[in-house]
Amino acid sequence: MEEDHGGTRAQWERIREMLPTAREQRVAYLLFHCGLQPEDIVRLYPHELGDRQDIRRVRRTVIERLLASGIPSTRTGQQVVSEESTD
Repeated sequence: MEEDHGGTRAQWERIREMLPTAREQRVAYLLFHCGLQPEDIVRLYPHELGDRQDIRRVRRTVIERLLASGIPSTRTGQQVVSEESTD
């Protein structure tokens, strides 16, 4: 990650601290930093990171932890908002 993206590195470090395993950290990196979809991750890493349901479970866990912590979702400082709160 590049240093000149404001607090991106610091945010990623905070996210990593919330994830107890290297596998969860890798899935989160591929989903949120690289922008891959669960299907892409399964196709690219079929034996390493699990199936689509498992990837989606990790994504849901990460989002729930982000919501609970109040970590901004973007460099603009917007907060992560759950889908339920927008209904």
